[in-house]
Amino acid sequence: IDTHVHIWDRTRGETFIAETPFPSLTGKAFLPGDLVPVLADTGAESAVLVHGPATVKHALHCLDLWRQHDVFRSVIGWID
Repeated sequence: IDTHVHIWDRTRGETFIAETPFPSLTGKAFLPGDLVPVLADTGAESAVLVHGPATVKHALHCLDLWRQHDVFRSVIGWID
């Protein structure tokens, strides 16, 4: 189990904070379908999805992704 993964989707207006230290990520999305081969390369079969952008909308989206994709074992998120 990969215990910390983020998913972001540019079409939803989401960004990823790691774009600054990792410029190759700039402007790209990273979706559940992108995660599966990365996990396979590391030997992991599932992941814990961690809420990224600090919005209620994204936290709820993470819960939706968890419901839709078996690759996610759980979600870590918060709602203020």
